[in-house]
Amino acid sequence: MFEADEINAFLVYIIVPQCIFHDDGSPEVPLNFLRLFLSWTSIPKLFYLLRLQVPSTSGTVSHSVLSIVCSMLASKSVSKLMKEKIIDGLLSLLTLADEVMSGPVVDINLAKLPEIPGLNSGTSMVLPELPKLLVFIFDSLPVQGESRKLNTKHLEVLNRISEFIRDEEMIRRYVSILLTFLESGIVRSDDAVQSSLLTVLRMVTVATDPTQFLKNLTNVQSLLKERSHRETLQKIEQAIVMKLMENDKRKAELLSYVASLDAWDGRRIDEPDYDKRHCAYLNLLKALTTDEVIEPILLYLILHNDYYVIVQVNDISLRSAATKNFHSIIEYFGKCNMNGREKQNGVDSHMLPLILRGLHDAKEVIRHDFANLLVSMIIYFPTHKHLRHLESLRNTAEVDLDFFENVTHMQIHRRQRAFYKLAQSLQSEKIRIPNGVLLRFLLPFLQPYMVNLSSSTSALSDASLALFTQIMRGAPWKK
Repeated sequence: MFEADEINAFLVYIIVPQCIFHDDGSPEVPLNFLRLFLSWTSIPKLFYLLRLQVPSTSGTVSHSVLSIVCSMLASKSVSKLMKEKIIDGLLSLLTLADEVMSGPVVDINLAKLPEIPGLNSGTSMVLPELPKLLVFIFDSLPVQGESRKLNTKHLEVLNRISEFIRDEEMIRRYVSILLTFLESGIVRSDDAVQSSLLTVLRMVTVATDPTQFLKNLTNVQSLLKERSHRETLQKIEQAIVMKLMENDKRKAELLSYVASLDAWDGRRIDEPDYDKRHCAYLNLLKALTTDEVIEPILLYLILHNDYYVIVQVNDISLRSAATKNFHSIIEYFGKCNMNGREKQNGVDSHMLPLILRGLHDAKEVIRHDFANLLVSMIIYFPTHKHLRHLESLRNTAEVDLDFFENVTHMQIHRRQRAFYKLAQSLQSEKIRIPNGVLLRFLLPFLQPYMVNLSSSTSALSDASLALFTQIMRGAPWKK
């Protein structure tokens, strides 16, 4: 333990003369001093030295040592490597527990700490510097479309301080950015994904209006595969449910059903809570088959969850329930008196993209499930700019002539015949479908047989190649 005279002498005769104050009042010290200050962050008994108040040359403003360190995150003269060392130091302050000291040093000027029960002194010291820290982390985030990786240390710092952020605009920006990163695949490693989700959870918990983040959670519903990630996603939804209970109980109830679709049985290892999940499906089906008005954002969340279950879950009963639920939402959108723009958004931004992703799945049984859902789309949206052209492929009077019935039939020769007949109809112009529609909706049916060749499906591969050739003949080839 240093004596007060030693500390004050070091402060007045060594630190103060070397401290530079810029025109905007921000302080800066030489790099050798910065390295010295950062060394204190790894020794809990020296944490108090970071609270030392350094007076300016005018004597009007004082900055703590830690405040000076954090101010240098914005300095252009400090290298990127040195700024990362500052982040390492702050992470140490947020992580290391306090050590018992013999007694406080008197007669030295220390910055006051916020009194929050349960916090270590390091975290209490970092909290007043949150604005500087958040600006640095925000500026260091990769922009959308940039290949640069997300810094996991920044995520960890953000995760540890997220529950103390009270600025609504800052919460909104960070949650939106983190969820956008999860959607776009910028965050790849399991640890980074989990850290991002935990940060979102803590921020959502303190936000006054967390429902604004539901739109950012829709695509994430169908993208996250790991159980730990989906359990955290479920907790985020449950946190929003708790907030909604205060003023919109029905919306909270519907969202709780979405959260229940990822329920696990705590009494068994790696086993879903079948009762809770099937009960949620039944309650959702009941809401969808009545005249109840359901907010589109909730329907989008359900659709993406259904996609995840159909593609990723092996249990037949759950997959069947999810497929039925997806079909019910298609029917709901087709029949309800919804705003035209909202209905179009549901079809073009959620239902069709999910169905097309499903049609490209490697498993045949999954492709067939989504083929049936595509037929439902054709039935309930007969005037859609693309789907209306596919109506000519259906034949409800003679099922044997229905393209979709044949192309998903268990008998290989029925699929082969469907491909050959369509190729002939396109060649004779008996059926006229725009080339872009054919490529978008029929290519997924052909692709597996053109890419994965085997002796058992060689005839089917020939038929699919013949149909693909006919489609490409109608393509607008540029000279």
